[in-house]
Amino acid sequence: MSTSASRRRIVVLLPRSTPSEDEDRLLEAACALARGSAHALNVIELSPPGTPPLPHDLPLACTWWHAPHPALTQPIGSHLAQAGERALAASGLLAGDAPLLLLLPPGPQGVEVAAHMATHLQAAVLGGCSSITLDDDVVVARRAGWGGRIAMTLHSDQAICVATLRTAAEAHAGAATLEPPSLRTLTLDDMALPSPEITPVAPTDAMPPLEGAPIVVAGGRGMQGEDGFALLRSVAEQLGASLGGSLPTVDAGWVPVARQIGQSGKFVSPRLYLAVGISGTPQHLAGIAPGTPIIALNKDPDAPIFKVARTGIVGDWRELLPPLLDELRADA
Repeated sequence: MSTSASRRRIVVLLPRSTPSEDEDRLLEAACALARGSAHALNVIELSPPGTPPLPHDLPLACTWWHAPHPALTQPIGSHLAQAGERALAASGLLAGDAPLLLLLPPGPQGVEVAAHMATHLQAAVLGGCSSITLDDDVVVARRAGWGGRIAMTLHSDQAICVATLRTAAEAHAGAATLEPPSLRTLTLDDMALPSPEITPVAPTDAMPPLEGAPIVVAGGRGMQGEDGFALLRSVAEQLGASLGGSLPTVDAGWVPVARQIGQSGKFVSPRLYLAVGISGTPQHLAGIAPGTPIIALNKDPDAPIFKVARTGIVGDWRELLPPLLDELRADA
């Protein structure tokens, strides 16, 4: 693949309190795409007012646009998209004939904002991608389809392409020379957005949410009831993990629907996924990011989950989880 000289690379970062690992990988991938380009990398950081910019030192020239606005105190997708579009216009990045590649962080919010921006900018929306390269000015994006059961390669030469990008961690041979970006501030005060009416609702589930959880402990039909999930919840609490379940466990009422993982539930991308009593159907695996390390515990040695697990344990959770919980409590 040759490196495009004319397509601008622009990263749009959504409001957050601290940088995330996905954000770091997104910026690394954007830097790789920007090397050899006639245009410097541009990063637009959307944030509520009073939030200081959080620029990263990067291995190439970068202009970091800090774009605060009062309407961004609540993470509403349509507001973030409008702010991103105004920031693009205010920065002058929409001017000229150069085609654009807009990259956003992965996750449900990034996908929503990307879809809004693509619609308003009449752009090609490439969805959630695992890698992106450039062949001249053609964007070549790779992503999963049909719940992760197929891999797709998309090609687009449209003037504006929008995608979210989640890349795998890469091993670096040596430390790159980093330099601080050129920091600029954009004024978006003329952007009038309706203030949402929000009524806070106290959560009834004390467990951390599945979204963004670094560790997920999930149970399947093999947990055989609420007592099994109570034990699994205790293990999750000791690990500082979130709790999830498969579709059959939700249907049985053992876990709430908000904790369902799979094709018809939530998509998770933890650093570790502990699957207990889960057979490993394609529908459930569709809710787990490719490359996620899975530790599987199942008494059936032929369970499909063992084909994708990094570590597999054949055994009965009734015998293995209680001593594990005791060890975790002893180390706490």
